[in-house]
Amino acid sequence: MFEINKIASETYALIDKDDCYIYLLIGKNKTLVIDLGDTKIPIKPEIEKITSNDLIVALTHGHGDHVAKSLEFDKVYLSPLDKNNYLENELLFPNYYQLKSYQELLPLENFKKFDLGDRIIETFPLGGHTPGSTVFVDKKNKFVFCGDALGAGKGVWIQCLHGTKIREYKKNLMNAKKYLNSYGVDNSWYFWTGHQKQVYRSNNPISLELIDDMIVLCDQLIKGNTVGEKSDVPTFDGTQGYYASYKKAGIFYKDSSF
Repeated sequence: MFEINKIASETYALIDKDDCYIYLLIGKNKTLVIDLGDTKIPIKPEIEKITSNDLIVALTHGHGDHVAKSLEFDKVYLSPLDKNNYLENELLFPNYYQLKSYQELLPLENFKKFDLGDRIIETFPLGGHTPGSTVFVDKKNKFVFCGDALGAGKGVWIQCLHGTKIREYKKNLMNAKKYLNSYGVDNSWYFWTGHQKQVYRSNNPISLELIDDMIVLCDQLIKGNTVGEKSDVPTFDGTQGYYASYKKAGIFYKDSSF
């Protein structure tokens, strides 16, 4: 089943067997479900034990370990930039994830606001891990839900299929810092990732400082001042992967990431 943790008032994290996190943000009128994990077990009945609100699902990105059981829900949002990722799940794993067809998904546009009633969740884009990776800001609780857009304390994966170029990721990171500053995010805020237990294992939680380090690391890689070491992390296309780090930041990439 799921491990269920209450992380704040009216806020829960459901963790599936593969350490994928599903977040419930409960408002007065509606509940926002951020990501759906990698589970084969029905998830909606577990959520309905916690809240009777109407449910809105919004996916941080389209990878299979964040979208499972989308067929169970009426409203599911995903960035159109992650169309190819989602369609590959449908094609390669048609029965495993039990997905809504892509045509039934609602477009998660940049800077969308979800009004849950006494709680507004705002979004902004942070492409890199995938082109359509999206971050969710909960001002009420000083939380940022970022999926895999910044990794989970062990480095971000942009060596995946459809990962962006490092140069584009750097630009998106710089924009993300501007967005976070505009929301008043500081070191008192907490960043929740798509695989949160990795943070505890690595003792390197996501933070504003890590984002600054990630920008520097991207710049070093682009200029050739840093060269990563070979890594056995999967690239999903048979090519060699590499890992580079700078202070708190780490990036897994491949030759085509430039």
